[in-house]
Amino acid sequence: MPWREEVLNGLLGADLIGFHTYDYVRHFLSSASRMLGTEHSMGALNVGNRIVKVDAFPMGIDYERYSGAIKNPEVKKRLTTIRKKVGDRKVIISIDRLDYTKGIIQRLEAFDLFLSQNPEYKEKVTLILVAVPSRTGVKDYMDLRKQLEGLVGRINGEHGVLGWTLAS
Repeated sequence: MPWREEVLNGLLGADLIGFHTYDYVRHFLSSASRMLGTEHSMGALNVGNRIVKVDAFPMGIDYERYSGAIKNPEVKKRLTTIRKKVGDRKVIISIDRLDYTKGIIQRLEAFDLFLSQNPEYKEKVTLILVAVPSRTGVKDYMDLRKQLEGLVGRINGEHGVLGWTLAS
């Protein structure tokens, strides 16, 4: 990136820099050290006569909103519908935005591998995968959706039985 030093110096104008993961923090600290010669210790960079703190601030959910969701009549109704469909089986629920950075394909492949290596769990566990569409007009995302739908079909074809599909 031709302006990498300018970008790093721009970021170092802040007192606090946050990233989603500790790996991103580590990479940033390494880049600042390598590109600018900035010393750092325990997430603190020495920038001139200032200290710039760098840390991870993982994105989370609104706990209060979701912890009480089971009391919501719509949620209860949906849960009843799901329970009627899956019965007493264990349920794995995966909810994400449909995006190639979310590892959705890898989750499906891991579930496929799990069932291949542990066939005793067939008909005992169901994966409900909700991938909320995003960037619906972008070809790469349309291709991702087709790829996911194909993978779900293949997994269901390989492991499913009449009356039980494992992924949807």
